[in-house]
Amino acid sequence: MSTKREEQQHKQFFCDMMHYREVAKEFLQCYLNEEIQVYVDWKSLVPHEKPLYSKETERYAHVLYRANTKDERSTLYFILNHLYIPDPCLHLNALGYVLTFLEENMERNPAHIIQFTTYNGLAYPYPHPKTYYECFQSPELARELHLHGPIIVDTPENPYPSSYPRTVFDYYEDRELATKVFFEAHRIIDFRDYTDEVLLSHPHLSALSLAMKHVHDPALSDWIKTNQKTVQKLKESQYADQTWQYLLSS
Repeated sequence: MSTKREEQQHKQFFCDMMHYREVAKEFLQCYLNEEIQVYVDWKSLVPHEKPLYSKETERYAHVLYRANTKDERSTLYFILNHLYIPDPCLHLNALGYVLTFLEENMERNPAHIIQFTTYNGLAYPYPHPKTYYECFQSPELARELHLHGPIIVDTPENPYPSSYPRTVFDYYEDRELATKVFFEAHRIIDFRDYTDEVLLSHPHLSALSLAMKHVHDPALSDWIKTNQKTVQKLKESQYADQTWQYLLSS
């Protein structure tokens, strides 16, 4: 099977599963920073039908959800992408969605954008930084510089208009949330980093996570034979048909 075809097969399974609201919701509740989760009104989580586009990469987000904050002051967009071939520029490319969105929505209080990329390529562990700040020699210094943003210097002859935002966070009504989201804007998730026991504890997500974890296992048939309790739970899953079709055809 060609690499392109393999990539499409894995992405299709991921996208099909993430279109189930309960699967996407459980994924976010597992991997979204708890400091941000406290803001989310999970009852308002719904698929966002309008695709989100990045001018920089000329790509659309694979799966997109939106939710309101509990105080209804802000909207959160959750981009759920899949990756099969490691990309050293992934975090920079991820900024493209944010920049394109802000360019088209420059009014005050735009939606907050949080991105997750689920990786299950052949190379393991993931050979590039898993977070944006790990791309820098000093992640903490990078975070500090981004927190304060560019410095705007006023002059008596040409004062900076007081009505203009001085930092990117000033565009948002909830500046504290904007700061938290900015530092958690993109994460790479690889289910192989977690034990089967942990993955199995998520009733809606376990079929997706276990299948994507073990799909490349050269001893998959042995794993099935020696993990009958796990296999039985997968068979009882409401997503069993899609999961086994994916495992057996990959």
